[in-house]
Order: sequence, then structure tokens, then C-alpha cells
Amino acid sequence: MIEAGTAKIAIVGAGHVGVTLASARIIEAVLYDEHQVLPVSSLLAGYAGISDVCLSVPSVVNHTGVLRVLPVPRPRTSATACTAPPARYAP
Repeated sequence: MIEAGTAKIAIVGAGHVGVTLASARIIEAVLYDEHQVLPVSSLLAGYAGISDVCLSVPSVVNHTGVLRVLPVPRPRTSATACTAPPARYAP
């Protein structure tokens, strides 16, 4: 599958190299049921106090897509910033 990504780069140019290779890697993990840990975006439900938002976090990817999301240790200030209500914008 990576070869397909390399072929696309040769045709289209190197502008989308990272996106193409990352997409090929995710497709491989799904097609071959690899149970591979990859940083992919999915809808979170109760992840470190965060719900109803899509974020890229380390996840186990298999033939069904995201099998499970892995916890990532975060500093307390980061956790507070992510779960605090948004500040009002005052021009």
C-alpha cells in the first residue's frame, strides 16, 4: 500500500507527501487488521474529561476503524485548559 502512496507522489508532486503517506498507513492498518497504534482523529466520549469533539489522539486501529483510544498523560494546566468553558470574546 505504501507503494501506491509513492506512485501518487510521483504523479501529483511532493506537495502532499505527508498526507498521502499517512493516509496509506491508516488504510493498511484497516485493510490488514493490524491493531496498529496511530494518531487518528475520532469522536471522543469522556476522554480525559473531553466529549463530543473530534481530536487526533493515539488510537488502536483495526479492520473496524478505531478499536480504542489510548490515554495520554497531560500536565494539569493542559487538562484544565481543555475542559474549561471558552472565554467570551470582547472586541
